[in-house]
Amino acid sequence: MKISIASAIALLAISTLSCNHSQEVVNPAANARQGSSGGGGTTPTPTPTGALPVLTPNPTPINNLGPIMPTGTWTVKSYYRAFSDKTTDYTGYKLVFSPNGTVVATDDQGASYSGGWYATIGGQVAYYGGAISITALTMNFGKSAPSKLSRFNATWNVNMATTTTDVVLDNFEPLSGERVEFSL
Repeated sequence: MKISIASAIALLAISTLSCNHSQEVVNPAANARQGSSGGGGTTPTPTPTGALPVLTPNPTPINNLGPIMPTGTWTVKSYYRAFSDKTTDYTGYKLVFSPNGTVVATDDQGASYSGGWYATIGGQVAYYGGAISITALTMNFGKSAPSKLSRFNATWNVNMATTTTDVVLDNFEPLSGERVEFSL
């Protein structure tokens, strides 16, 4: 059977896309928001009213959060939503990321909420013109979690300012202006 070079390239591209897509299916937190704003239509896009703080990049970039997240109890050092500082919403929250892919968040009243997490290396989403990150972190606390934790149900790009004790995650949906920073 003869096959043209163009056909071979097309088949290779399709098989590569299929392999990348299949990774999404086996992830434990597959129900996490994947950056889709849904809908369509002609709703005007609002202009952002603020900006996120500028961070200094880590001179030694972190390219795999897998071994970093299960190292202790994390707190929410900062959280921005719609370019507005919402850090006080997470006062008293502690998060523990286990190597088996579970994350448990405990509030200052002792109530605990379980979810899932996983880290992905390379080829992450460039949200509408944002930079592609080296790695990403996906979290999913499910629909029954308090809205504060449901805000984390997403695939977050790892910011280049991340270190082994401060993990900075960005979710650049159009105008979401979301950033969370976890600290040990």
